[in-house]
Amino acid sequence: AGEGVWDWNIRIGEVFRSTECAGILELLDQSAEIQSEQGQIHPEDIPRLRESLMAHLDGQSEAFVNEHRIVRPNGAWSWVLTRGKVTSRDRKGRPIRMIGTHTDITERELAVLFFQNTREGMFLMDRHRCVIRVNRALADLSASEVDAMIGMDFTRLCILQGSQVSLCDIEESLSAIGQWQGQLPVWHRTRGVFPAQVELTSLPNPDGSTNFLVGIVSDRSRELEQEARIWRKHNFDELTGLPNRQLMHDRLQQRLSQRESNP
Repeated sequence: AGEGVWDWNIRIGEVFRSTECAGILELLDQSAEIQSEQGQIHPEDIPRLRESLMAHLDGQSEAFVNEHRIVRPNGAWSWVLTRGKVTSRDRKGRPIRMIGTHTDITERELAVLFFQNTREGMFLMDRHRCVIRVNRALADLSASEVDAMIGMDFTRLCILQGSQVSLCDIEESLSAIGQWQGQLPVWHRTRGVFPAQVELTSLPNPDGSTNFLVGIVSDRSRELEQEARIWRKHNFDELTGLPNRQLMHDRLQQRLSQRESNP
């Protein structure tokens, strides 16, 4: 199942493991150096891990669930999700046996870090096209707060009215290939909207139905302004502001092409 299973005999202090995984017995000893076969638990995570474990052993929680970091032999930190439950107690309620699992969640945590810290604006929508997660970069692009953007409908975040793209076009592409990209106006709290390159990718369920949609937003305002300045410089006289020979030639070619296609 991709998980390390552990069985802790609390009374005699032995842990049986199906795979190498972070130890838990050392957490009961405040002075012990907390280590496992794979390395040390991150010092910042020890107090929270110990508190959660002790609370469960004392019967204050239904299960023990904790996420913490451990160091690998190569020096890299990885994230582990540990879950467990006391399966038997003595007559006085003291725990005798506890069984649980360790799951490597490093890829998930790295994805979260990427989402939170990338310079690209990113958002996550549910299958109803409602925004459920926004990163700081997109909030900055929109001059808004992250919480204010949660719950937005896609057609409010990305303004389709007046654009050359319809929601039907987007849905058809997502249904056919699971992706769509194009230019759309994106909502801005003070400016109204700004031109952006938007990429959408569907994350399907095992049966192929849409589960979530990931969106990436890039502001194209400066790029389009630069393109407009270059176009004007090449097609208008800088001194008089009148169309130059190049623009006249371009318009003439367009007109001739129209006449050839519509004799």
